[in-house]
Amino acid sequence: MSTIDISSVKIYRPSIRIVSGFQLDAPSQRSRHRMSTVEVKGWVLAGETPIKSLLIVREDGRTDEIRMGFWRADIAYGYPHVKGAERSGFRSFIDLSGMGAVFRLRFEVELENGTRTLLAEIDCRRTRHEEIAADALAPVLQTRPVPSPLVKDRTRPRASVIIPVHGQSALTKQCLDRLLSPGNILVPFEIIVVDDASPDGTQTMLAQYAQVVH
Repeated sequence: MSTIDISSVKIYRPSIRIVSGFQLDAPSQRSRHRMSTVEVKGWVLAGETPIKSLLIVREDGRTDEIRMGFWRADIAYGYPHVKGAERSGFRSFIDLSGMGAVFRLRFEVELENGTRTLLAEIDCRRTRHEEIAADALAPVLQTRPVPSPLVKDRTRPRASVIIPVHGQSALTKQCLDRLLSPGNILVPFEIIVVDDASPDGTQTMLAQYAQVVH
């Protein structure tokens, strides 16, 4: 699995004879998109020639057509003199799962006369989920040791593990041993065992953990 990060978005402003108004609402610069799918939305107003289509052009030449005709009452209010401004919105979700680690998308408008004009360039970076997790944990692991989660007076518990039991002392012991096994646990926690009058020696077994189990 991977994530798409938007490194930069560069907007171009062609002549008003080509496009009389344009805004790219998404994707925005420094945004992050999971599952390799990026939403493209905004609005565009035609100039002297009607707009035939909006296109996302990939580096290998493949194109994705953006759906147009979405209702935009705000644009109709701001451009009352422009015919069709109320339907100037566009929106689509683009699957970028086949792209490389670093790539650029071109956002173009194609007019009815066949002319195509660049409206925006979107620089993207693909990051695997494992790399994101490693980057997030690195500063923590490098700047401080990992304390044992149950050392008294180290810090107050930030989480509680509550275990209701009735019998099954062997299974309860196995659960406790797993919870108390050494590991890089960053959040201090407490363990609370709620015993419903177990008849099988559960209380005797719990006495062995009296220092760390409530």
